[in-house]
Amino acid sequence: MHSMGLSVAELAVESLIANGIEALYCLPGVQNDPFFNTLYDRSDALKPIQARHEQGAAYMALGAALATGKPQAFCLVPGPGFLNGCAALCTAQALNAPLFALIGQIPSRAIGKGFGLLHEISGQRDIMAHLTKSATSVMQGSDAPAAFANAWTTMLSGCPGPVGVEVPADVWGEDSGVSSVSASTGVAAPAISADDIDAAAALIKAAQSPLIVVGSGAQEHSDAVRALAEQTGAGVMAFRTGHGVVDSGAPEFVSMPQGHRLWPECDLVIGLGTRLTVQKMEWGVDEALKILHIDIDPAVPDRGPKPSLKLTGDLGDALPRISAVM
Repeated sequence: MHSMGLSVAELAVESLIANGIEALYCLPGVQNDPFFNTLYDRSDALKPIQARHEQGAAYMALGAALATGKPQAFCLVPGPGFLNGCAALCTAQALNAPLFALIGQIPSRAIGKGFGLLHEISGQRDIMAHLTKSATSVMQGSDAPAAFANAWTTMLSGCPGPVGVEVPADVWGEDSGVSSVSASTGVAAPAISADDIDAAAALIKAAQSPLIVVGSGAQEHSDAVRALAEQTGAGVMAFRTGHGVVDSGAPEFVSMPQGHRLWPECDLVIGLGTRLTVQKMEWGVDEALKILHIDIDPAVPDRGPKPSLKLTGDLGDALPRISAVM
């Protein structure tokens, strides 16, 4: 029995619901029984979808995140169950997919003791930390509100990506100390200065053969990307999760093979919400090629050859302002 507040299991369920999760891809197991007992009473709002294998549950959640662009969640037992889901977490990290991993754990008093309990592994949270934007252990009930709220805020801030929370079997029933859960919001992207906007517009105006490259960060900004392409006459090339920003049948669309052929003639590449990894590391960069790189993650443009100009911020802010200056 728990006292006045929500139990950790109740808080977990309500946190998922409050943040827009409607389906939970899962494979139940004994370490998570209290959570699924609680979920049963709220399955009208949060539908459990059970897979035959943990990898299937995690990949279904990943597929849903990539198809919808919205956060998705999966729940697995600890140890080998968690490890079976790690391939999907690794892919989510690579593709900037908003994925919430809710992972069980052996009883808190036994963690790290090497008792050989069912599904016990050493360093589960540390493994998760290497594959996510944040990984948190809920070691007592009072840890839960901040753990879940911070995980959601981290996922929704900056560049999307997976997050993880692990809960020991004996902690699910503890009192969280709170009676309700609210939706989390991300931290706003930094504002881009007027000087940087002017500098970006100047680079574009000076270019004779510009090429726009879009990634997943441009998915919500199709209209602004098309407007910039029309203004500049630049083609738009998509890499992996950038497909769909511009219709493949549109006159401005450039396929990867076409982009590779055009690369020697390009004097300005405009990277929008993409790592530009293939272009920078495989196609090659010389002194004649200028790079304008706009990304919400300040670290992305600095990987590999440095850009001529880096803008850190939201494309929804940057692109209309650049177009207006031009």
